[in-house]
Amino acid sequence: MKVFSNLQLFTLFTCIQVLTNNLYSHTFVKTQTELETYFNQTNSVMIASIGRSGSTLLSNALEQSLINCRVLKSHLLPPKNSFKGKIIFIYSNPDISAESAFHVSLNSSQWGYRHFSNVESSDIQWLSAIKKTSQQDLYNNLLCYDALGYNKQLTYWLYEKVEPCAIENAQILAVKFENLWDEETIAAVESFLFVDELSLPPKKERGYKVEDLSEKEASIRNYYNQGTANNSKYEAYDEARELWKIAPPYQFLKLRN
Repeated sequence: MKVFSNLQLFTLFTCIQVLTNNLYSHTFVKTQTELETYFNQTNSVMIASIGRSGSTLLSNALEQSLINCRVLKSHLLPPKNSFKGKIIFIYSNPDISAESAFHVSLNSSQWGYRHFSNVESSDIQWLSAIKKTSQQDLYNNLLCYDALGYNKQLTYWLYEKVEPCAIENAQILAVKFENLWDEETIAAVESFLFVDELSLPPKKERGYKVEDLSEKEASIRNYYNQGTANNSKYEAYDEARELWKIAPPYQFLKLRN
């Protein structure tokens, strides 16, 4: 069996990356301080999201499309306007995002703690009070309380910390996950990032089947869901849902001074 030297392995890995137009793997950025190390890198593209909204899917797709760019991923609030890279903020129906976060965090406290730590708008004190996300109960859970701060994320990313602008001046492209596969949205992403072609995986139906839910999760969902099984609505996300509802499929923005 042939044994490769470290130099040969490095050269082979580099060639594979070049052939796939993927010079970097996407980097997860946990804090604003960590993000500041990338502020002057004009070839940085940050995929920001409220979580459980397709940010990993989009990050993986862009890694295959962008040449000589560093793809960052985060659940942070908008950075200072001295950030020189570009940002795609991807978000989705907060009721569905909350259901997804509830499902995963209920089944894995390790994932839940990590996710809460990574989402800048999250209520860490709430998490400390219940101790573990697997211990969410009928009166302390992500379906009755916006503990991850979805409303704050949407308010900051779509209004308070940004302002609309033309594409030539845009630093941010805010995209609804539900419209990501639309031809107009794909064209907007390609124009914004100067990408010849954005290739996305097939769109899949979101959510979990009834058989995927534990008795506890199903009970809590039924207790707080004011919509239907196919169109969930939770009072805790009324404000966030309205922000999502009135927003266009995509929009060009820039960070406020």
